[in-house]
Amino acid sequence: MRVVRASGGDKGSDATATVKYATQGGLSDDYIAEIGVNVEHLHDMAIKAVDDMSKYTHVRPGTIIDNPHEIAVFVDGAMHALLGLFASFAECRSRVLDALSKEIDDEAVDALITETIQNVDELAPHHSVEEVYVEETRVVSLTHDTIYFKATGTLVVGLQWGSNSDVSRGDGIELDDSFPFEVTMQSPIDDVSSFYEVEYRVDTSSWLADDDRD
Repeated sequence: MRVVRASGGDKGSDATATVKYATQGGLSDDYIAEIGVNVEHLHDMAIKAVDDMSKYTHVRPGTIIDNPHEIAVFVDGAMHALLGLFASFAECRSRVLDALSKEIDDEAVDALITETIQNVDELAPHHSVEEVYVEETRVVSLTHDTIYFKATGTLVVGLQWGSNSDVSRGDGIELDDSFPFEVTMQSPIDDVSSFYEVEYRVDTSSWLADDDRD
């Protein structure tokens, strides 16, 4: 195995701008600082990672190595740099989620309790949303003008066959069941808690599988 050793990457404002966008998209430094992210630390970590990776990608003549130990050091360094860059991404997104978790949860719950859920509605003549458990939220991506979020969890619904009177007489049936859901939403970079394009999906395939087995 042979590896080409890099010549070292360019440093300066272009690199700073690149890693800044990669880590925080269009979010301002003021907002990032407001939610508790050390902006200087975040950018320094990302810049170092990019610089380190540049050493392994910019090729020049006479830099081929074939010593196994040197190759191992080379690969370890490249992987460490890449993981450092990913760490800067994760830190920023985690802080954004911490700051917005309640608003994201509320938006997901609101979408599920105020809209008719078509595939749940098809299971029984009557249904009601009993509980919504938001179990995980995440930032899917950050761009120059938009943040994309996803929330996932469990929806508990009450299903009813027959009228309330039928149920009271024992001629109807009521039961609860639960299904996984996901809700996606977006918010503008300059107003991060103003969600739009809120869409949900509830997976009722477990119910249909039970019917098939019966």
